Amino acid sequence: MQALLADRDDPAAPAIFRRRMEDLGLDPVVSLARMVLLIIAMADGWKIWQMLDPAAVDDAMLEEMMEIFVTGFGVMSGALEVQPTRA
Repeated sequence: MQALLADRDDPAAPAIFRRRMEDLGLDPVVSLARMVLLIIAMADGWKIWQMLDPAAVDDAMLEEMMEIFVTGFGVMSGALEVQPTRA
């Protein structure tokens, strides 16, 4: 199945993340190619779910999902400190 939002084999995607991580002085916790695949898998899953049940899935959900992913990546890479709070 082809990716719905991006080309999995596009070499530009890991390069974009690599440049940004170098700018921020971060070390990846997984390979950049793997990180791109994780993001594509999440976005593709969200898009499929949105097509199947549009009333249950909105754009805010994708934004929240990406925010949680990026925050987790930031914590794992040491760029962010964990501040335990209760939801």
